[in-house]
Amino acid sequence: MKELNLTRRARSVIRTATIKDTGIVFAGNTISSVLGAVFYFLLARVAGPAQFGVFAAVTAVATTAVDLFDVGINAAVINYASRIETRSVSLRAAFLRKVWISLIVTLIIILAAPFISGLLGQPVLTGAIRWAAILVPTKALFSFVRAGLQAAKLFFLDAVMDILSSVLRLGLFVVFIFGFSFESVWAAILSWGIGLFLPAAIASKKIWRMMGKSGNNIIAPGFTSYQSYMTAAFAVSAISGRLDVFFLTRLTSLETVGWYQAAFRLFMPVQQLSSSLSRVLAPRFAGFGVFRGIFGGDAMVGKIALFSFKRQGIRSFGGRTVNNAFDIDADTY
Repeated sequence: MKELNLTRRARSVIRTATIKDTGIVFAGNTISSVLGAVFYFLLARVAGPAQFGVFAAVTAVATTAVDLFDVGINAAVINYASRIETRSVSLRAAFLRKVWISLIVTLIIILAAPFISGLLGQPVLTGAIRWAAILVPTKALFSFVRAGLQAAKLFFLDAVMDILSSVLRLGLFVVFIFGFSFESVWAAILSWGIGLFLPAAIASKKIWRMMGKSGNNIIAPGFTSYQSYMTAAFAVSAISGRLDVFFLTRLTSLETVGWYQAAFRLFMPVQQLSSSLSRVLAPRFAGFGVFRGIFGGDAMVGKIALFSFKRQGIRSFGGRTVNNAFDIDADTY
């Protein structure tokens, strides 16, 4: 009798929405991570260490800007849009802030490209940084749509969007390189930008419908205060996650950055897969007031832990060859 009860409990756990959603997100992340790994390996193969270093440096600038000036918007969307009564107003507020912030940041990056490249000690990056600025609005839109889908617990559509983005990025890169003979860095940036924009534009139809529904506008101040509360945590995470690339670009050569990032990309799929569970749990916990602050703190701790583990992972995958190529003592990892 006890064994029968245990069997029934096990089946009920497996059949829960959380387990199903985790499976969907994990499968989507797995496929997307594999396609992403192929993209980076192909880019490294075609571009060579120096050009791969250029790509790594300029995309680090763009993605850091997106994460830094997100100011906790995505986290606030998941927290407030996960509840029906506050969904529409939260999505509208987040969308308007995303649009204005991304446009302003894009313009700043384009105008300040010479200063940024000088700060990195690589004036040759000026043109590439301006090209990479297109990733700011496209990545901002992509992240907003995904946050909205996750808040509404539309995990299957979120997984399809993630996979489609990786397929487009890889496919367009192959076409640009082998069909049109584009320069590798420009081909990679352009294919990445299009790969972010098209899936977001397609999936945004669902978000627009949710934004159009009436909601309680009183929640707007709460949305803003929560966003402000999370800003510092996400700012620290955004900067710390790319400090290694910025320091290497400043202190060494672009070729060294290329070698380092090639080694890091071996470990990146593992890091992406580790986020699957949090994507499912976040909107569920957000529905319970007692978990809101806890989840925000746990997310930050998780990011710090992943950043620390990333260092050890690079050492494990790269070994002596990578360390010697960098002329960096292995103990610094």
